[in-house]
Amino acid sequence: MSPYPFAAGAVGVIAAAAAAQGSASAEHPQNQGNPYSGLVTWKPGSGVTVADSDEFALTLAGMLQLQWVFAANELLADTNTFLVRRAQVRFAGHAFGKDLAYLLRLEAVDDGTGTNGPVKDAWVQWTFARGDDAAVGARVGQGKTYHGLESTGGATGLWFVERASSSRAFADARSRGAWLQGSHAGNRLRWLAGAQNGDVANGALGITERGEETPNADNELTWVASASYDPFGDTTGGKNSEAWRQGDLRDQDAMLATVGAGVMFGNNRSAAAANQDIESTQINVNTAWSFGSGFAAQGEVYLRSDDPSVAPTEDSHGWYAQATWSTPKSGASALQWGFGVRYNVITTDDTVTFLTGANGLGAVAGEVRELTVVVDAFHHGHACKTQVEYTHQDVEPDSGTNAGNDIVRVQVQLMF
Repeated sequence: MSPYPFAAGAVGVIAAAAAAQGSASAEHPQNQGNPYSGLVTWKPGSGVTVADSDEFALTLAGMLQLQWVFAANELLADTNTFLVRRAQVRFAGHAFGKDLAYLLRLEAVDDGTGTNGPVKDAWVQWTFARGDDAAVGARVGQGKTYHGLESTGGATGLWFVERASSSRAFADARSRGAWLQGSHAGNRLRWLAGAQNGDVANGALGITERGEETPNADNELTWVASASYDPFGDTTGGKNSEAWRQGDLRDQDAMLATVGAGVMFGNNRSAAAANQDIESTQINVNTAWSFGSGFAAQGEVYLRSDDPSVAPTEDSHGWYAQATWSTPKSGASALQWGFGVRYNVITTDDTVTFLTGANGLGAVAGEVRELTVVVDAFHHGHACKTQVEYTHQDVEPDSGTNAGNDIVRVQVQLMF
């Protein structure tokens, strides 16, 4: 289905809702009895809130990411192109009370594969237990799998133009399922556990159950669990782990940190042989630290094993580490400059069948190493920023010709 009706409909709803709320005044007596009239508010970068009460809330927001990418490839043809990387509209809030929350995120950029369509997030979450500093709820629908720190955090909060290639290969996938979520100790401890249709690895192209829209292929689901702990205080402002953002744009020296881990037990089928079962296990360990004065560091490790019923086990792993720094704001200006460096490695063994996407190797065993530097201009924080990124990539297959590739990306992001 084309994403454009969704995008057009979303824009129409935003316009109609804002107009309706804006007209709720003394000039329109029919609106005087409406308890929500006149509640429309807006903030650049955060969207329009057309209702906000204990009974009902609705916030509508949009986001654009526009890129230019040039790749100088040693063995393949060079590429030079402009992209609309993301174009999203988000509907979020609660209904019939604050314990029944919802999220609908629509994407106008569809890759046409049938696994990455216009509906990105579509879930309802019921918080059935709530205390002074703790809450537990159940979520059902389509959304992030909470595997990996960088992939769980929103794309709008990235310090680099793109997530590390290890995150894109071993994580960065949505799925449909049901999950339990918990928040404790003033949101310093957060956890998730549940069952879902698909794999957590967006690069697992050899797996049938990959992609947010893909149904489960048999009677065995994939099981996931993850947890994170913030030792020096809540890093997400009371929100879930999807609200976490990279780097440190704060004007303070207080230290913040998060440490986390996740595991997936996948019960999958081979995309090449429909009757071949694959038992997949993947572990993620992650951490991020903000030291104050604009300095921050972050890293993750991914360990994966795919055990097919009639073929050798495939083992692969990846990791990245990055350091970032931002300048303070100067005077009345909102501008902050940001700088970052990241090193990334992906290694696969000699039976590459399943993890073949986003690793630079395809279905070939070997190792990929990447060094990336970025310069960011945060015009209004993450809500409005320009990013210039350079990556040198070394691709070293176990058999074949090595290649050195250079990639330049420029991205403009606007949240509205």
